[in-house]
Amino acid sequence: AFSRVLALANIPNNVVVASSTQGVSRAVARAPGSEREAFAATMRVHIPLAFVVAALFAAAAPLLARFEGAPHIAPPLALVAVVLFMYGVYAPTIGLLNGRAQFTRQAMLDVTFAVIRTAGLLGIGYLFVRRGEPGVLGATLGFVVAATLIVPIALAIARRSTGQPANRDAGPSRTPFRPRVYLTELLSLAGAQFFTSAVMQVDI
Repeated sequence: AFSRVLALANIPNNVVVASSTQGVSRAVARAPGSEREAFAATMRVHIPLAFVVAALFAAAAPLLARFEGAPHIAPPLALVAVVLFMYGVYAPTIGLLNGRAQFTRQAMLDVTFAVIRTAGLLGIGYLFVRRGEPGVLGATLGFVVAATLIVPIALAIARRSTGQPANRDAGPSRTPFRPRVYLTELLSLAGAQFFTSAVMQVDI
């Protein structure tokens, strides 16, 4: 049941993570001035977008569950929309670290999230089964808890990293952040990632 939830949820999740990471990484690497300001500017784009995408996914959960012929996964599908929103905040911080070539911190965050997520999936899923509740709902809740916990950790690391000098050369490729141009680039990245993710998940 949880694999059916992920088969649908991973499509927008991958879109948000990949496009956010690449978009913010480019914006930070290109920033002619303060990277803190560039990162803040990208977040003013990503947070509203993440909220809209998550709300649409939650609203579509019953339809998506019927499409899969599994109406019983509608509640966990709606719940996993919270993960989608949290990814919309978490992924830009990964993009910041990537744009600053701070790959060790990026890897540390990814490993930390993977450990917390696995503990949440197994731990809370097990507790739900012991209480006679659907295990898929507990596992999804564990996923939500992990995604919620990693966001403040990532933001704290992002704040520390923006106070350090970047390892980059000045050059003509530095361009000021323009929300409309950035959004256009972001949508092109998201479109490509959407079709790639859909092809990867459709067999499930």
